[in-house]
Amino acid sequence: MLGSDIPISDVHDDEFNRLAFAESLAKALTKADISNGGFVAAITGSWGAGKSTTINFVLHYVRQIAVRKAYETLYSRTPPTELEFDEVHREFLKYKPRLDDLESNNFNSYKRPHRAIKAEMEDYSIPDNMIDPVFDYMMSLHHERKNRDISIINFSPWALRNRSEVTTSLLHEIGNSIKKSFDQRTQKKFTSYFDQFCQIASATGYDFGMGKVLGKISRFFSSSQERGLIDLKRELSNLLISSNNSKKRIVVVIDDLDRLTPEEVSELIGALKGVANLPRVFYLLSYDREELGKVLSKSVYGNTDNSGHKFLEKIIQYSKELPTPSNEQLSNFFEKRLLTILEENNVTSDPDRLSTSWLYAIQIYLNTPRDAVRLLNNFAVSFSSIHGITEHNDLLLITTLETFEPNVYSELKKYIFKINRLTVGEDAQDSLVSSVEQANNKGATEQALALLMPSLKAASKYITQKPPKSFRDKALVFSAENARENYFNLNPDISPIPSEILKNISPDTPPNGTFVKAVEHITKDGALPEKCRALLQTIATQFFGNDLPLTIEWAIELKNTSEFLMKNSAERTSALLSNSDDLAKQSFENGLSNLQQEEQFKILKEIINISTDISFSCDVVRRICGDLRKEGHNGSSSLSSSQGQILRDLLQKKIESLQKDGNLIKQISFRHVMWFWWGTNSTNELNSFLLESLKSDEHAEIILESLIGKSFTSNGTFDLVRPDTLETLGGSNIFIEASKRLEKSGNKQQRALALRFSQAVKYGKANPY
Repeated sequence: MLGSDIPISDVHDDEFNRLAFAESLAKALTKADISNGGFVAAITGSWGAGKSTTINFVLHYVRQIAVRKAYETLYSRTPPTELEFDEVHREFLKYKPRLDDLESNNFNSYKRPHRAIKAEMEDYSIPDNMIDPVFDYMMSLHHERKNRDISIINFSPWALRNRSEVTTSLLHEIGNSIKKSFDQRTQKKFTSYFDQFCQIASATGYDFGMGKVLGKISRFFSSSQERGLIDLKRELSNLLISSNNSKKRIVVVIDDLDRLTPEEVSELIGALKGVANLPRVFYLLSYDREELGKVLSKSVYGNTDNSGHKFLEKIIQYSKELPTPSNEQLSNFFEKRLLTILEENNVTSDPDRLSTSWLYAIQIYLNTPRDAVRLLNNFAVSFSSIHGITEHNDLLLITTLETFEPNVYSELKKYIFKINRLTVGEDAQDSLVSSVEQANNKGATEQALALLMPSLKAASKYITQKPPKSFRDKALVFSAENARENYFNLNPDISPIPSEILKNISPDTPPNGTFVKAVEHITKDGALPEKCRALLQTIATQFFGNDLPLTIEWAIELKNTSEFLMKNSAERTSALLSNSDDLAKQSFENGLSNLQQEEQFKILKEIINISTDISFSCDVVRRICGDLRKEGHNGSSSLSSSQGQILRDLLQKKIESLQKDGNLIKQISFRHVMWFWWGTNSTNELNSFLLESLKSDEHAEIILESLIGKSFTSNGTFDLVRPDTLETLGGSNIFIEASKRLEKSGNKQQRALALRFSQAVKYGKANPY
């Protein structure tokens, strides 16, 4: 939904409490004694503050006052109260479209039988008790139009085709209205006088005051016309004062005076100065006082001081600065429209995150309704395209920077793209910091960046943002490594995680296989490993990394996910990026650490008991409980030593059982089983098993593959087998001999593996760790 910047005309849509002021000004306008001279009033305020809307409300009440008077005349009785009249007007608007259709077809609906009109009103669902009041209102409105005492001129000089004729156009508008509003005698005389007035004004280049034009009149007119503009104006005024239509008056509305160029402002102000005290004419102006004052200071006096304001004071008899909308009003205005945008895209608002963003960043930039509409329009366009690959609150913050801090937005975009390509240097951060220092509002910018990227040095450190409630949004927040670039694109297909998958995953309900299916979906058809890594990264950091405790349902889901990944995921290709299986286990550990010690123990024990393949259990228990060997791995858990030993004993029994059945070597990842076994100090049993298994080419292939690691260097990635590793497992000779045997194997895959192993041993000897 794009919001229009068109001023509101329906008083029922007021959201900033302008009605009381508008109504009081309308009453003053209609009661002001301007029979002997005009009156100039002004509504001032910054651009977008609602000046045009307020003027529309004033004119509405001017009409309502006139219609109430027509009601009294037509029915010779006291009209309804102002509030009752306003309610009747609301009901009348429901019937008005039909009435307008009839009038456009040249069918005088007001002359139809009253019963027919009232019967038609019933078709518009107007309540029975409102039919008579609405009918009376309609007839009063018609009477007012036929016998109008107030003529309204909406003069828009900035919309003129030929803006060099501002003065002439204004005078012609006033003249035409006067001709229509007064008696025939006045109209007839006024026509000739006013035409001459316009001719002189146009021919002499009508300027401030009258002095500069009087000397030019004689060049253009005969002796009868040499009386000058002052005499003409005096005679015009007398005609208006002596007119039989003593109640007639004209309201001239000149909106957005500050839209004009300095030259046009000078000309228009000159015209106003010349006709401001014309009887029975009420001028209602609107402008930004500061902006117009600057223009007048320069165009009239040629300087930049406050002389422009002093000049306005000579013309304006009443001026009212519109109050700045309260924070509550702007908040309600903004939230109402934001929620509409979210609902149109089937997205649910996150009140906690939205209120934080509003408090620390967004509200600081919104001073007027126009500011809010501008931001919402920019957000609506982006959100309609990429709402499926971004978190809406963070996108709103990004759009706030884009709208009000374009330089910061541009530098942030460059910075993020460099970070995501691992090429960021101090120059990128320095450039971003520099843009923040020069921001329109440094504090709000810093706070917006802090909410988006808490770890950024250029951001404040004391603001925190609650994580999103839904898993989908957790995956797509701006601070998530794999989602940042989404916010600077308008392509909904760039996300590494399909939106339809994220929608089916929730931390509030048991996964029941949905997460495993999501991983299977991402990895099918040879999909890039980045997609799967992005999903698992989100689970590890945004989900269980934010104090969310691990449930047994999620523990089983992560075990199953890890087993699938151990079978199918690509090997690790970067020292900086964990592979998907590692991230699945990190998620398990993170969630487990959010539980009490006894709950941790119960879940680990349950996972071991239900596992038919012990690869996941061996690796996780070793990560958490550590090894019994001094030179082994230290655990990360707060489990007691006795609890750790119970878990090791359970797995040791599983190992013995699988060894008897001949299935131990067939585990999904024998590497994890082997190192867990090694960590239990069962050296003799393990070495004996390896020595026996290496005799089989099929089993030797599995064991040798389990010993090959990765080394990441500036020259590339290399296979690595550390010499001390082989010595720990019974000596290097047994493995090297098995490798040489496989080099002569008839199986091509085994020969390739043997060559890889041989090269990895050489690299390990040359680069010991």
